[in-house]
Amino acid sequence: MNELTNSEEVYTLTSEYRLISNDRVSVVLREQCLWTPLLENSQPVGIAFMGPSIFAVDAITETRIGAVGRSITGAFNGIQLYFGDASTIRSVSRPANDSDVVALGLTDLMRFRTQVRDTVYEYQQKTDKTSNHVHKERQVLVGKDEHSVDVLLVVSRHGLVIRHGERTIIMKDDGLVSVEKGCVTLGKSHGSALVIDQHFCCSRHGHTHGLREHGRGHHKMIHHCDDFSWIPFEFRCWHDWR
Repeated sequence: MNELTNSEEVYTLTSEYRLISNDRVSVVLREQCLWTPLLENSQPVGIAFMGPSIFAVDAITETRIGAVGRSITGAFNGIQLYFGDASTIRSVSRPANDSDVVALGLTDLMRFRTQVRDTVYEYQQKTDKTSNHVHKERQVLVGKDEHSVDVLLVVSRHGLVIRHGERTIIMKDDGLVSVEKGCVTLGKSHGSALVIDQHFCCSRHGHTHGLREHGRGHHKMIHHCDDFSWIPFEFRCWHDWR
């Protein structure tokens, strides 16, 4: 079993720090944000942080019929867990004291450590405890936004996955898959788009009639796709990123 823990060391940012930054994803921690190292089997694998911080994801691809996907932005609230390289964050940090924690609404440093420990425990209850969190080629962020909506972000050189509440978007260079409220959209970069509507699929004859293929200025229906399973479809897409 891989043991995931948090360090007793706590730091505060003295200036802005870009935790994730590329053409499509930006996660920025601002001054006064608190953070502590995350350890797996005593080896650093990321950080837990709390305080002023924002995210922006451009999960849109252009198809023949127009843009597919959406931009997602927000601010973080509470304790966030980040797995990936953050080795340069110490250069814009100093050891935190109780007054730094009080400024964020907590009583003292011990309270911050306890909240991080509780968040790590809750996270581990929902994940495979044999998973390795040493991510050399990808960055993973698990947390909540300012409206307490769950945020899962996975970024690698191959693309990205963002899960924000009930919406999931999986994006690679050649297109994307978007899952939202019973509707699945597949968009190929500069190609066609396929929309699968769960509600439209439910016919009185027990058949699925909800596949709409778009592209080249027309659409066609694809009938009799019986026993379409929604959740496994999303998991199959996610499995490529494991």
